[in-house]
Amino acid sequence: MPFMCVNMKNLGRVLCLLVFGCAHAQSPTVAIRGITVVDVRDGSLHPEQTVLVTGNRIAAVGSVREVAVPDDAKVVEAAGGYLIPGLWDMHVHSVANVALDSSLRSVAAQAWHFPLFLAHGVTGVRNMNDGAGDVTLALTRTVRRQLAEGVLRGPPRFLSAGPSLDGDPPLGSNPVIVRTAPEARAAVQQLVSNGADLVKVYENLSREAYFAIMDEARRRRIPVDGHVPFRITPEEAAAAGQRTAEHPDALAAGCSTAAEVERKRFASVLANYDRLPEGEKFLAMFRHVRALYDSRDPSACASAIEAFRRNRVAVTADLLAYHHVVHAEQVLSDPARMRLVPQEVRRNWENWFHSETTREFQSILRPIVPLELENVRLLNEAGVLLLAATDVGVPLQVPGISLHVELERLVEAGLSPLETLRTATLNPARVLGMADSVGTIEPGKLADLVLLDADPLEDIRNTQKIRAVVADGRLYRRADLDQLLAGNNVDSSEAPMTGYILGPEEGSQVLSHLIKADPQLGSSRLGMGKQRLKAGRGIELHVHEDEEEILYVESGRGVGVVGNHQKALVAGSMMYIPQGAWHGIQSTEEMRIIWIVSPPNFANYLREWHALNENGQFSEKRYEEIRRKHQISDGRVFLRAVLGNSVWESAAPWGEIKFDAAGMKADYGGNGRPAGIIEITDSSPDALGFVGEWRQTQPPKRGPFTLYYDFKSGAEITFKSGDDPRSQSTWRKSQR
Repeated sequence: MPFMCVNMKNLGRVLCLLVFGCAHAQSPTVAIRGITVVDVRDGSLHPEQTVLVTGNRIAAVGSVREVAVPDDAKVVEAAGGYLIPGLWDMHVHSVANVALDSSLRSVAAQAWHFPLFLAHGVTGVRNMNDGAGDVTLALTRTVRRQLAEGVLRGPPRFLSAGPSLDGDPPLGSNPVIVRTAPEARAAVQQLVSNGADLVKVYENLSREAYFAIMDEARRRRIPVDGHVPFRITPEEAAAAGQRTAEHPDALAAGCSTAAEVERKRFASVLANYDRLPEGEKFLAMFRHVRALYDSRDPSACASAIEAFRRNRVAVTADLLAYHHVVHAEQVLSDPARMRLVPQEVRRNWENWFHSETTREFQSILRPIVPLELENVRLLNEAGVLLLAATDVGVPLQVPGISLHVELERLVEAGLSPLETLRTATLNPARVLGMADSVGTIEPGKLADLVLLDADPLEDIRNTQKIRAVVADGRLYRRADLDQLLAGNNVDSSEAPMTGYILGPEEGSQVLSHLIKADPQLGSSRLGMGKQRLKAGRGIELHVHEDEEEILYVESGRGVGVVGNHQKALVAGSMMYIPQGAWHGIQSTEEMRIIWIVSPPNFANYLREWHALNENGQFSEKRYEEIRRKHQISDGRVFLRAVLGNSVWESAAPWGEIKFDAAGMKADYGGNGRPAGIIEITDSSPDALGFVGEWRQTQPPKRGPFTLYYDFKSGAEITFKSGDDPRSQSTWRKSQR
């Protein structure tokens, strides 16, 4: 789905979908004293230890009698507790929505994942398909940067494949489609050049494309993870060098006595895929998997299992995805989980659960669930490396909580608590080539730690008894973790405010007082920042660290997400977006939106204003006192836009911009300024009442782009890409 981004400020300083603010402050020394350290390598317990963390590294591990604690250290008295390495979830979809979860298609819809991961001790995730179908990895890089800079609280270790690679028809969500060896090699090259940590392969790749991917990835030194495509045997995938095989289904064909017959049948189904009803398109792959399980013979598994073991292919267990579908009613009725899920996402899950397709889906999967446990048991007994994974991002998977349920399921599959704990600590470190920096508790390693109140080797459910988390050296005590669970910001002195979404009555009050506060921001001036968002459209926005934004809904309905807050938007609603934050909107009916650059001190102003309104103490006099106190006296209206992956901008009132189709570079009058934004400020000559609308049916296929405009004398702006008429859009002045 195409997005238009509307952002703020300053040529060369804001890149839509890329740039965030607020650097992560350096953490002081943390001392965890009196703890029992769990060595996940051999299961040994080391009591009465002190673990020192300096910066983002473990500085010392030793007896409380031997390790000196600096006077300025943050001390955690941890007697009776157990310290384990930070946990990994090795299969998530936390950049954009995938599969069935389409309640919000903005990247912001998934931002609720990250605080929940952290609050449950998950300090590392491997994102498997970013849901964007975009080889530039723009959204992935955005999330990575947010996490690194502390703008978004979440796991400090974030690895991503970008979009998965699949054949035609694609069976995954928003993959890159590759049909031939040249297309496959080109896709790998693009992923590598844009910073992917791995390449994910999916179900319907042709043999030609699959082996080209494997060869090109080997040349480019990037690992290949993912599904075993149905045309490829498990033995072939292992021999080709695939690093991980996702889900117990990876073994399904290897255990089937009718695998070849089923491959031919499924290929014939896909040959007529376009003729299938929508529900059957979704179910087709799962009917294929069910057929393989129906012909399962445990004695037939040996060859595939040995190939995985011999070639060191790790398998992500992911014992929850099918299990939770079959037990959807139980999951949806669990208040401990559902209270953490945004209302719109939860509603989407509930609607999905009540569909006819889901009932058929459950009947297909029900016999598979116990057989998944058997496959995992066989793999573990044979010495195949297993990885804990949840498929978070598909319905019914709650970030963080799901990983702990996965650990319980692994024990149910026959793993010991120690073996299970390794699937989320040491094993990921080894598979990812990070064993020198994560996976165990040793001096010099990255400080990703989880402090528990009970021994996880006695009962794996004790991983849920979390007293504190250290993520990249930063200490989160229990109260901090509870704030993350509640959707509140942690340590407001260090982290940016997560923003507000005001209801229609309060939003209208804020707008009226804002106009009074700055007469230059009267209603006619606000018209400069208006935008129309058609029904079903989404917007993604990112704010630089030195600016704040206000969005006011003039008409229409939708859903807004800012920080950890999500709320329905109606006429009169207002979103306040603080420095360095991201936000998203999904319209359910056509919306008209006003954009305003926030006046200085607006954050403190709105905090006090909002609290006053919540307490039911509204008074005109009191609001005026608050406004004067925070000196709300100036502001600007802006307008800027992004088309597809290309951004256009200017800080001058007239000129010409040319840039390439990727939107990565631009030339403004030959001075080499980067592309990004068109901005109309109060100083722009004759800019009053400027409004616009895109008139484009699909992204342009040609470049370079050229934008001509003249605010002084021009009546309209025309934006084109080469001579492609589909790319043209026009912005006209209003006649206010």
